[in-house]
Amino acid sequence: MKLVTLTISLILLCQFGMAQKVDSTQQKTVLKDTSYLKVNGKEIIIIQNKDANSFCSEDYFDHDNKIHKSVNVDFSWKKGFDGHYAGLEFGINNYLNSDMEMSVPKDGSYMELDDSKSIEFNLNLVDVSLPIVKDRFGLVTGMGFSWNNYKFDNKQLVLQNSGDSLFASEDTVTNYSMNKLTTAFLTVPLMFEFQQPIGNKDLWIAVGAYGGVKIGSHTKLKTNDGQKSKARKDYHLNTLRYGLRAQVGFDNFGVYCNYSLQSLFKKDEGPELYPLSLGVSLAF
Repeated sequence: MKLVTLTISLILLCQFGMAQKVDSTQQKTVLKDTSYLKVNGKEIIIIQNKDANSFCSEDYFDHDNKIHKSVNVDFSWKKGFDGHYAGLEFGINNYLNSDMEMSVPKDGSYMELDDSKSIEFNLNLVDVSLPIVKDRFGLVTGMGFSWNNYKFDNKQLVLQNSGDSLFASEDTVTNYSMNKLTTAFLTVPLMFEFQQPIGNKDLWIAVGAYGGVKIGSHTKLKTNDGQKSKARKDYHLNTLRYGLRAQVGFDNFGVYCNYSLQSLFKKDEGPELYPLSLGVSLAF
């Protein structure tokens, strides 16, 4: 019985409070996106400013032309420095030789690429932005994963991992429609980024370096009749990689370029080739 009585009392109390609210606001000109607060008997009126990410307050007049004192309440939020590393990247792979030319040495002719099909995919999971000059210039780092697919122009030359150095043997029995080497790296960048606001968006440029550690590698073959085979081996690849990186973009879209200062293969265990990639990016 006490529970029923208490419930009925609470319902009546809520209805009375709502009626009072309706009565107190019937004499007011209701403004859209306006909030009313009462603190110690004083009424605070907060009006959202739709033209900015902030709230402001104004003096309020009722029908009796009596002014209610308003209190300035600032909930403004300003965008801080935020880098553009985290996101997705899709590009084309190639490499330069020791003479900075986009060609393979004679002893590594089996590494000649089908350029249009040698794809890089990067998943940059996180970035950390450290402002140096307010929201215009800062340091950006983070962590991501990079998958590089090197599709060979001569599909019959199959990479071999046995022995002290990398080599390829020609398969004269099976015809292949695809022959590629895939590497997977965990990467960490360190870049300086400059941002120039244009309207409510940013034009940005980032330059710096990156480092990576190999977490996997394999070759994949596909025959003309659709049969596939994969071999997960080391292939004399360098475990560590480091190089230069540059990005430029507008808002969340951009282009990037990575150039490795470390050869793809270990010294004297494979041709001297320095990976190069160029592509487009979509920042988170």
